Amino acid sequence: MKTTRFILIISVLLTSVAGVPVYAALIYGSDVVDDNLVSIDSSTMNGQVIGLFGPSGPVFAMTGLAFDPIDTTLYGISPSTDAIYTINPLTGFATLLATVSTGGNPNGLAFDSNHSLLYLTDNNSNGLYSYNVVSSEFQLVGAITGGFSNVEGLGYDPQTDTLFGLADDQDQIIRIDTSSAEATALPNALGSGTWRGLDFDYISGMLFATRVNDGAPLTVIDPLTGIGIDLGKIIDHGRFDFVQGLAVVPEPSTLVLLACACGLVYLRHQCEKR
Repeated sequence: MKTTRFILIISVLLTSVAGVPVYAALIYGSDVVDDNLVSIDSSTMNGQVIGLFGPSGPVFAMTGLAFDPIDTTLYGISPSTDAIYTINPLTGFATLLATVSTGGNPNGLAFDSNHSLLYLTDNNSNGLYSYNVVSSEFQLVGAITGGFSNVEGLGYDPQTDTLFGLADDQDQIIRIDTSSAEATALPNALGSGTWRGLDFDYISGMLFATRVNDGAPLTVIDPLTGIGIDLGKIIDHGRFDFVQGLAVVPEPSTLVLLACACGLVYLRHQCEKR
C-alpha cells in the first residue's frame, strides 16, 4: 500500500514538471457565479458548461457537490435555500431533496457510500451534520473541534472510512471523525489561498481541491501528507474562476470494484460490533 501511494505521489510530481497526465478523472464542479454545473477533465484541465442549476428566479449557488457512485446520483447543497438537491448530470438542473437547518451557510458536502449518508458542514455554526438518503434522517454530529473553521469542502474515502475536510481559515486538510466531529490536521498545511471545493478520488487515492484565487487552479493533494500540487487553471476562456463544489466521478468499470470495497468495509463494521 505504501509503495503504491509513493508511486502515485511521484507520478503527480512528474505531472507538475513534465505536463504528463496522471489520471484522467472526470470531475463535476459548481460555478457559484453563473450558477452552472460544469465538467472538468483533470488531464487536460478543460472545462465545459453543462447547464444552469435552476431558472433565473431563485439563485442556486451550489457551494458543495457529492457523487453517489453506487446509485450514480449527483447531490448539491445550497446556502441560498439551506437545502440539499439532486442534480441531473446531463442538464445541470437541480431538484429539491430536503430542506435542512445547519446554521444558514452550508458549504461542504460528501457522500458516504458505506452508510448511505451525506455529510454537510456549515460555516456559521462550524458544525458537521449528516443526512441519510434512505431514511431522510437529518442530525447534528457535533461542532468541529481542533480550532478548525470555515470548512468549505468535504471528501470521503470509502476504503478507509475517512472523512476529509478543507479548512479554509487554516489552509489545512483535516480528518473529521464522523461520530464526534473531532478534527485532526494532516502533517502539512496547504499554501495560502481561498480554498473552496474538495473531493476524494477513489481510483487514484488522492484528493482534489479548488481555490478561487491565483487563477483558480485545480489542486491534487496526498491524503496522508497534505502536500498539494497545482494541476493548472481550469480552461474555458476564464469563465471558471469560481468553481466551488467538486464531485469526482469514477469510471463505470470501477463502480463494481467500489461496491465490493464498500461491502467489505460494511462487513468489517458489523463484525466489530459483535
